[in-house]
Amino acid sequence: AGARCMCTTASGNDCLELDYPEVSYVLSGQESQEGLQQLLGVAKAASGSHETIVHSSGLHFDQYLAALRASKGDIGGYDKLMDNSFFVLTEPGRDEADVRGGMARMANGLQVSVASQGGSPGPAAPRDEVVRDTSSVCPAVDVSFIIQYFKRPAQVKAIIQRLRSLPGVNEVLVNNDSASEIELWRSELEASDMRYSLVVSGNIHEIRGYNRLAKLSVGKLIVFMQDDDLPSSGPAWLKSAQSMFAKNPKLGLVGGFSGTIQGGPLTDKYGKGQKKIKYKTSTGRPFMFVTLVNMGPFVVPADFFLESGMFNGNYSCRGEPGIGFDYEYALRTWYLGRQVGVFDSSFAYHVGDWAKSGTRKNKAAYAARQNIERRNSRYHKNTYGPPSLSYPEAPGLYIRQGLPGRESQFSTKRNQLEGVGILVHEAN
Repeated sequence: AGARCMCTTASGNDCLELDYPEVSYVLSGQESQEGLQQLLGVAKAASGSHETIVHSSGLHFDQYLAALRASKGDIGGYDKLMDNSFFVLTEPGRDEADVRGGMARMANGLQVSVASQGGSPGPAAPRDEVVRDTSSVCPAVDVSFIIQYFKRPAQVKAIIQRLRSLPGVNEVLVNNDSASEIELWRSELEASDMRYSLVVSGNIHEIRGYNRLAKLSVGKLIVFMQDDDLPSSGPAWLKSAQSMFAKNPKLGLVGGFSGTIQGGPLTDKYGKGQKKIKYKTSTGRPFMFVTLVNMGPFVVPADFFLESGMFNGNYSCRGEPGIGFDYEYALRTWYLGRQVGVFDSSFAYHVGDWAKSGTRKNKAAYAARQNIERRNSRYHKNTYGPPSLSYPEAPGLYIRQGLPGRESQFSTKRNQLEGVGILVHEAN
């Protein structure tokens, strides 16, 4: 019970049906409102649940919304119109086969139907088959930077300027959850000369946004960022992260904000605004292994992220924050036999009006955030904690044997540790 958020969207549709529809329609190279309307009509006429992923080749966002309204009726704002649709912009000149392959990977439908520029949707086929058949073009990219965005325009220019200065062949993917500042993002990304995918979604929020764009990405390493994070002006942090993963194949996740150890002589919070990170990498960058890490940024090998199941979609409904999804993923990484660490990424955090926007914009939003945090804390404690009558198969991995700042902080000696506490102290 309570294993998944039972929720509905702004338009009254069930989240599960929208997250995993029967068919995904990949509509690449769309140029006109009229042409898109025809394709949306085909999708609507088909039986069963569906989603559409629309790639623009000159189609403006307002034309896209107009085509959706013509198909669905005037049912309300963008979040209702787009609850089962995505609008995708990429850099000019990207190979169309590359576009189709990425959108097929991004799709969540059990089956996928592909329509190329000027064509009609082809017959739906199992998603795995379509991905295999459309992913022959796979460019070599070092790092994929995936950014969750919602109405913080003041940071856009600075974020892109910092990312474009980094070495290597990299790409930027943005989940524009507020359907705002689209032209600002497009112009800054265009000027960067980087490979990019700007995805406008119907307020699906961070967990779903990160997962979708991770499937669309092609980098060897993924850096998940938030829109109030500003990367360091130099490349040292990224080179250090790449070096850590290259030298330690067991490393599965590194957080660049803060991390926590709960139990044993190392019990404390470490990182930005917390206790100083105790150890260093071979390159001199502060780093240590921890039980849990806080989001912003997260650095993870792309292959491991996809194989691990990505972030847990049970941790939020659409349009709601997924507070605690970072802790759950850290625990899952340990559970899967990989290691978790925190390092000094030199990012600037909470840039701009972060305290007056997002989940802290008013008392009601903050109260909702706190309720979600309490619920999700129960989720990961029950999932990874000691076995109980309600959860007899729990693995006993997550046993809190000391909490930072509490009387119990150093109550557990090194030889008394259990579960992940042993793994963390052995790794350090």
